[in-house]
Amino acid sequence: MKKFIERKFHITSEGWSPYFNGTYVKIAYKNKIFLGECLVHPEDNKKKSYLFGATIAYKRAVRKALICEIEDTKEQFKVYQNLLTACQSTKGWNPKEKSTKILYRQFNILAKRLNNLQNEKIELEDDIYFSIKQRDIVTNAIDRKKRQNKTK
Repeated sequence: MKKFIERKFHITSEGWSPYFNGTYVKIAYKNKIFLGECLVHPEDNKKKSYLFGATIAYKRAVRKALICEIEDTKEQFKVYQNLLTACQSTKGWNPKEKSTKILYRQFNILAKRLNNLQNEKIELEDDIYFSIKQRDIVTNAIDRKKRQNKTK
């Protein structure tokens, strides 16, 4: 199954916002709009990149959509848990019946999906963090090189 973060989301709008000095991206998912922002630190104003900002803003919007998906899946999971608890407490409950096995299978699929979504959220947060750190390393190296060239 395709990962949630690998989906192509419909970008409803994107651009530069002078109000908060950064890039924003809005995506649509399940009839909801999710906003991702990437702010430019005042010290980095000369090094700002619209493409990098849009990439980070897009990832943050996807993260918000992923959080929404996790919450929806948690609600479904609780419904299945309550259903299983209710069924198990009845007299006629037979764990060897085919319908019981199907219910358990669906419950386990949902539990696995919830776990996968939570892992994807962690991966996406790490990806955003490391992208920003890598950008800092690259821009600092470029600045160092420029200073060295000026002193020669």
